[in-house]
Amino acid sequence: VNVNGSVHALEVLRMCNPEKICVFDEPRVWRGAMWLPYRKDQEMMRRTVEELMERHSKKRSSNVAVAVEEEIKTVFCHADVMGANVNQTFQMRNGVDSKETFSEGIESIISGHYHKPHFVERDSRVRYVGSPYQISRAEKNQEKHLLFLNDKWRDESLTDADVLKRSKIDIGPRYFDIDETIGESIETIAGDLRANDIVRWTIPFDS
Repeated sequence: VNVNGSVHALEVLRMCNPEKICVFDEPRVWRGAMWLPYRKDQEMMRRTVEELMERHSKKRSSNVAVAVEEEIKTVFCHADVMGANVNQTFQMRNGVDSKETFSEGIESIISGHYHKPHFVERDSRVRYVGSPYQISRAEKNQEKHLLFLNDKWRDESLTDADVLKRSKIDIGPRYFDIDETIGESIETIAGDLRANDIVRWTIPFDS
């Protein structure tokens, strides 16, 4: 992705099926949600949100009949959000302040960027989808999920156990660490391994 977000990997998806797949290169409001492509400049992101909200508010006030249907409740973005888990041990200290950037009327902020699926503790409205499979050793033991969203952009897996079960993904290579110098045994995972899994196996020097 370049600095202003105009060049990105999603272009490949658009080219696969341009009639069915919609890719937003520029920030916009669509079907009651705000869509914010990646922007490296955090101040630019903040100004963009302000401009979109102001423009949308004027549009709603000029057409009262569709005001409720078009009220923005959800944000889809690709951002470094303050307080997000960069990985298993490190939290983002800078980045977008979601509490200041997005008004209280926004109920859900669904973001990409960090690979661990999680809700941000600092602002529980923010949810990172995460990567579809373990990209690196830093993601070992992480469960991956799809999001099943209804026509109001609500994730049905949060209230439906069957949807939650169907949302789990188990594809691609997985990472394992086995350290026999501290008593761990390769036998504990031998039956679970599959093709392309990656194992870091530490054995005693005198083995």
